[in-house]
Amino acid sequence: MNHEVTLQAIKDRTLLRVRQRICFLADHDPLTAAVELSDWLPFLGCLSDTAVQSNSTSLDALTDYNPEVIIVISDAMDADHDRLARFHGFDGTVAQKNGDIYVADRQTILGNPIVLATIIHPEVFTDMLPSNSVRIVIPAGPDEDEDDDEDEEDEGVDDTDEDEVSDGETSEEMDA
Repeated sequence: MNHEVTLQAIKDRTLLRVRQRICFLADHDPLTAAVELSDWLPFLGCLSDTAVQSNSTSLDALTDYNPEVIIVISDAMDADHDRLARFHGFDGTVAQKNGDIYVADRQTILGNPIVLATIIHPEVFTDMLPSNSVRIVIPAGPDEDEDDDEDEEDEGVDDTDEDEVSDGETSEEMDA
């Protein structure tokens, strides 16, 4: 695929769109920008902030930038998706408030800029995103981590009472 032609076609379609504050990350803990994609930002109709798109990005710089869309470019989508769901460093950003935090497969993204364009401008690029290569991140609520710990403690403990009689069952059927 010729990226230059594709990127120019994307730029032509997004020329009149509101330019969005986007953050491409290679990792979120520690915060590391996916610098290989920063050259694509102008073609995707996005603003660029060198403090956020450099390798030494800080969480403060990111939250000050207040991205509208955060995309973590991943080599291990399942693991990164689970870790991001428990990460609260993006709380308060426009991306978090609007539910626009994504994990995207590195190979898919690098091979097809239209996938990024679809995430950033879904009103223009209406193709469906490949479900196996892009996932939206829904952050865990404040109590969800605590509930997980309680569930783990209860594992293996049978809380049913053998003497209990279920609906429709008589104690004679239980003894039989």
